[in-house]
Amino acid sequence: MDIMSWTNIDNAIPAGQTNTTSIMPIDLSRVKSILCVPTSQTNTDAAFTGNALQGQYLNATEYQFQIDNKLIPDRRVGLTVESFPNVVITPADATLKPYRIGSFVGGFHRYEIEKALRSANIDVTNTHFLTNNPANFNTIANNFTAMNPGTWIIGRSMGAGVGSSKNLVGKSCILYLNYNANSNVGKLLRNFIVHVRTISVGMDGVSVFY
Repeated sequence: MDIMSWTNIDNAIPAGQTNTTSIMPIDLSRVKSILCVPTSQTNTDAAFTGNALQGQYLNATEYQFQIDNKLIPDRRVGLTVESFPNVVITPADATLKPYRIGSFVGGFHRYEIEKALRSANIDVTNTHFLTNNPANFNTIANNFTAMNPGTWIIGRSMGAGVGSSKNLVGKSCILYLNYNANSNVGKLLRNFIVHVRTISVGMDGVSVFY
């Protein structure tokens, strides 16, 4: 009997480090998807924020995986289009046009997330939950407190199609995630490895293969 399982591997990213390398010792034989959730390490115990749980953009610029010594995808996934610019203050209010840069998640990034979620048996109908979680629109560029619904994640599908998986036993898995210089906040990268465990029941007892 096959059971879908989730394994969590955490990587800490110090404040001020812009080029990050997160090594994930996965060592599992049937990996379906990798979901990475960057969280802020400020005000994690505050009742009015979701910093400890919600994934945040935190001014990331690009990312790319290296799996079994191969760069995947073959080009870096750009994230700068998702950055919020300074809000233009008018005498009456702040202008927040719905089509301005920073209002939407990048197309390539959204495509990679949808593939990763579907490989993890999460049958999403849309990805509207992806958001940069700005807490204060007047200081968007330097505000790292999650106070709105939604989350921001990075993902990679490990299967070539429905029901497929990848053997990562003895193979390296690294995430290169870069940030802007103004992203001076400590981060905790929560990496969720979605994989399949097989339970076999026989005359000799119960065996679990992973």
